[in-house]
Amino acid sequence: MHGTTHKTYDTLNDHHNGRCAMVPIVPGMNKEFVVPQNGEEWFKKLPEAEQRKMMGKHFHEAYQGGAFDISDMTTSIEDAVYGDMRTTTPLWQLLGAEPPRIL
Repeated sequence: MHGTTHKTYDTLNDHHNGRCAMVPIVPGMNKEFVVPQNGEEWFKKLPEAEQRKMMGKHFHEAYQGGAFDISDMTTSIEDAVYGDMRTTTPLWQLLGAEPPRIL
């Protein structure tokens, strides 16, 4: 969600134990000072080894192969305690596959 803007009445939609924080942008403020680049731009500038370390081998291989965009990697879920939250989209879902079966 880094680099996205929201209305003042929006609720922060974060992961469990997330470290996101909303930063107000007020009239006359230079937005580039607050958000110099979005998360995807930042990620693309990282060395490939660091990207792989952050994503994990299989997610990274699929991402490098163009199977999905970074923005597709999070999904909104409804948590019984915290309400609307973000979570990582399962790789099988990003690839359009069937969910794994539990034996």
